[in-house]
Amino acid sequence: MKIAYVSYSYFADTDFSIVREIRKKADLYYFIIITPYSLRTTAIDIQKQYPITGIFKPSIYPELEKFSDLFESEKTYIVNICGNYAKLKKYFVFCKLLFLLKNMNIDVLHTTMYYSKEMFFLYCLRKKTVLTVHDPIPHSDIYSKEYLNYRQISFHYLNNFLIFNTNQKNEFISQYNLQKKNIYVSKLGVINYLYKYKNTVIQNNKDEYILFFGRITSYKGLDYLFPAMKAVHENHKNVKLIAAGYCEKYYFDITEYKNCSYIEIANRFIPDNELVTLIQNALFVVCPYIDATQSGVVMSAFAFNIPVLATNVGGLSEYVEHLKSGYIVPPKDINGLAHGINYLLDNRELLNEQRNYISEKYKTGEYSWEKITDDFIGFYRKINDS
Repeated sequence: MKIAYVSYSYFADTDFSIVREIRKKADLYYFIIITPYSLRTTAIDIQKQYPITGIFKPSIYPELEKFSDLFESEKTYIVNICGNYAKLKKYFVFCKLLFLLKNMNIDVLHTTMYYSKEMFFLYCLRKKTVLTVHDPIPHSDIYSKEYLNYRQISFHYLNNFLIFNTNQKNEFISQYNLQKKNIYVSKLGVINYLYKYKNTVIQNNKDEYILFFGRITSYKGLDYLFPAMKAVHENHKNVKLIAAGYCEKYYFDITEYKNCSYIEIANRFIPDNELVTLIQNALFVVCPYIDATQSGVVMSAFAFNIPVLATNVGGLSEYVEHLKSGYIVPPKDINGLAHGINYLLDNRELLNEQRNYISEKYKTGEYSWEKITDDFIGFYRKINDS
């Protein structure tokens, strides 16, 4: 079976694992779309964009060389869109991509993109296409009207969709009237490209901390977590929160927290090698989100067997099992957050048990990438046979 996997660099953290495992079972060609706005994303950190629009081999970006063991360079392509008249150039490059895919005689096109008007050529392959929908229900604050329109159009014209949690399946079908569509539900594995940066020497936790990391936006719930840390500090004077991630401007007033001894704010782009050190040395990770689907943050923490305290929104409780791989609290609940954090800090032996549980389930169990990509191959066969 011949698969074309076409995705934005935004999703490289999960795509690298998916592509590597599927290639063990099928003939897969990987296309990474890079634009001026996606040079520094999860996994990929490109300093300067290659100045020509077109489809190229990955060698145009030396920064990708360190990932060469994760994807097969001869079957990997960069769809590079840059410079003035970028939207006009998109028509050209996606028309070229369509001809390339047709000449390859692919059986399935797996994409993570909602097709904009410049990409409409790809609807020619819609019967062979499966679309990964990372957010079946959109987050509350981050999508433009134009983006939502393209999303709606893609749902109308495409027939096959892949989502990563069961909790939102029925709402997804109902909201977008997808009853006659094929909805495949899969699991999400750990973000294991991060192992490249794994530190074999774990620091002595003289300064113990819990960790929040990732892009800062209002649905992440930091405005509930910061005040919750006041109550936590009363019981655990030697434990602090590190909030690591870039935000051009916080969506709430953080003045009183800037100089707190128990909160450290790292408002900047966090490179992967630093992020891995932060994760490895954390007591646990906190995701106080007010809405969510699944989370790359959770799967990054689980890559290093670090438990997660999360709110009961979206698909988070499918991945963070209460008292097994972390702790679940209600959303928008400062007291609930403080109670959950205190509970885990008071039960260090439970944290050790959770680390062992995560290791077993996500390395070799039902959430291993090998098992997950077996499911993908099953989806592809159904699409190819239909």
